[in-house]
Amino acid sequence: MRRNMQCLLIIIFAIALGLPGVSHAALPDGSRPPAFVGAPSDWINSPPLTWKELRGRVVLIDFWEYTCVNCIRTDPYLIAWYERYHPYGLVIIGIHTPEFGFSTEKANVAAGAKRAGLDYPILNDPQSKNWNAYNENFWPSKYLFDQDGKLVYEHTGEGSYETTEREIQRLLLKTHPAAHFPAPLAPVKPGDDPNVVCRSDTDELYTNPSYQFLANLPRGWKMDAPADFKDSGRHVDGKVYASGRWITKYQSLMHARATTDLSDYIAIRYHGTEVNVVVNRPNGRDFKVYVFLDGKSVSKADKGDDLLYDARGSYFVVDAPRMFNVIRGPYGDHELKLASDSPDFDIYSFTFSGCPQK
Repeated sequence: MRRNMQCLLIIIFAIALGLPGVSHAALPDGSRPPAFVGAPSDWINSPPLTWKELRGRVVLIDFWEYTCVNCIRTDPYLIAWYERYHPYGLVIIGIHTPEFGFSTEKANVAAGAKRAGLDYPILNDPQSKNWNAYNENFWPSKYLFDQDGKLVYEHTGEGSYETTEREIQRLLLKTHPAAHFPAPLAPVKPGDDPNVVCRSDTDELYTNPSYQFLANLPRGWKMDAPADFKDSGRHVDGKVYASGRWITKYQSLMHARATTDLSDYIAIRYHGTEVNVVVNRPNGRDFKVYVFLDGKSVSKADKGDDLLYDARGSYFVVDAPRMFNVIRGPYGDHELKLASDSPDFDIYSFTFSGCPQK
């Protein structure tokens, strides 16, 4: 399910510059929230909730997507806020709006939430009905409603964590005036520090042909059909290059055959400190994807959280359809190559960061 690319690039651009977020005023201050749309079976970690039963509570609505790197970076703060303030009446509700076909499935969303440690109520919104009711365009977006059900604060993107937490505290003090709340959570990562200087990074890349990031489509290629890709080795930053036999799909590029020598690959040139990749697991089987940075196995200094090592080099295991953090190191310009012998290798997108990582 593709989103408005221009809107996503605005968010990415803001994050790249280290801006605290972008306000898009999908709902004006003082608004009453739209009713939750969904069947009882769409709720995760909770029975269905209504605004009537939430009356008297402070409610934080978080629009998110479990493969979205900008959402994943906010998870530690949401987890901490829920732990700190739920006893005082804070309710966090994550509304999951999918970007990709596989992320519409409740089982995948529930597994993603469990993996991230999100214990608060989540409403799976596979048809984007709640997203549309809020006139949304961005992940993540947060809406804070007071005890009377009125919108008092809204924030889009990463950042402004201290401001958001102080707003939560301010509202909770209305019903708990004697409470002594802790200082707002300190920055979890170096890039979260409001004083940090973030540098430019490569924009998000999609591997399907619709966004025109795929630079070497073979002549005569057809959607959903195998084609032979040839890579000249000359790569431009911000483009995706394939080599070998691949199937171009509506949202992804899928390996079209089993190999034994990692001869088929996806390559990009990028600049930044971090690389994440979204990969599907279409047939329910785990498989390895090997990662090469500047023609070599990834060094320990540059390894991402999901990277492992064996005799063939650095790799990650696709154990679920999700986002994988493969590079996390110092800032630089690099060539990245991903290769797998599995015909299940189904790659959707790359995201980057220009902020300090370590």
